Amino acid sequence: MVRNSVRSAKSPLRMASLPAATPSVELVQSVPTDVYRVPSPAPPSAPQRHVVLVPGNPGQPGFYARAAAELSVALCASVCVVGLAGHREAPLAGLAATARFTLPEQVAHVSAFLGAESEARMRGPSAQRELVVVGHSIGAYIGHEACATAKLATGTKLSFCGLNPYLENNATPENRLRVRGATSWWAPLLTWALALFAGLLEALGLKRLLLRNDLAKMEDHCAKVALGLPAFSTLLNILYLFRSEAAELARPFDYARQAQPPFEGRAALMYTTGDYWAPDADAPKAAAAGWSKAIVVPGLPHAWSLAQASRDRVVAAVKELVEGVSPWVKYP
Repeated sequence: MVRNSVRSAKSPLRMASLPAATPSVELVQSVPTDVYRVPSPAPPSAPQRHVVLVPGNPGQPGFYARAAAELSVALCASVCVVGLAGHREAPLAGLAATARFTLPEQVAHVSAFLGAESEARMRGPSAQRELVVVGHSIGAYIGHEACATAKLATGTKLSFCGLNPYLENNATPENRLRVRGATSWWAPLLTWALALFAGLLEALGLKRLLLRNDLAKMEDHCAKVALGLPAFSTLLNILYLFRSEAAELARPFDYARQAQPPFEGRAALMYTTGDYWAPDADAPKAAAAGWSKAIVVPGLPHAWSLAQASRDRVVAAVKELVEGVSPWVKYP
């Protein structure tokens, strides 16, 4: 069913004491990966829910750290944000500066992470059998495909939510223009040229000057992450993944797959208006294929995690989606 969501932007999370999102570097398929983790506020004796948030491109998890903490409170769950392979927030030991990863390689990266998370969460007396994967933008595609291929621990109860889901190349003029540029013969040359220029800016200490207008609009924790973007290896991965997205998503997305294992209908999508990456006109495709929910939250920016007002609305929408597709854990 497709419908508009009109939840209020006001949220008690502003007044609540949020848990900390703790950053770490973890090995995923031998690739050093930035991960942020937030513990569950649920008592150990209660049924446990674990949420894995897959970011869009750029795949820096720090942009979602505050959202992870807010989702932990809203869903009474432990939450982690897994960085995309190669999308480092700072130089990572053991990862070459020129290391870069295609969209299928990102899917394999997150698939391996999900398998390890499910195994770890099933151990102990308070096993977290419920695994909710939430993907944003291209992270929705990566998360969905990773769910389909992950080797999950026996007994794991899986559900999926996609936010502003970039699942296929669409017919909006803005998207067509970007896809045409990303798949052109000169795109590889431009990718390396821009990455080298970013490295020069970093070496000259000009990043803050270049981004000063954008940084002024961001919360401090997001501004800190944004300062890491104009770097050689980071920009190389952002552009390389974008080119891979344009090529891989040329074929139509199979919305009917959500009815099959491992999803079996436990999947939902959130769209917004005016989003050329994930136009709300795609929502009926999901509804027609029998997705549990496909809601439209009007007027959200695509980069909703950067501001409190838009995060409030998305957290409320995710709570609504998770309650619809993940019936095993109930909290007030």
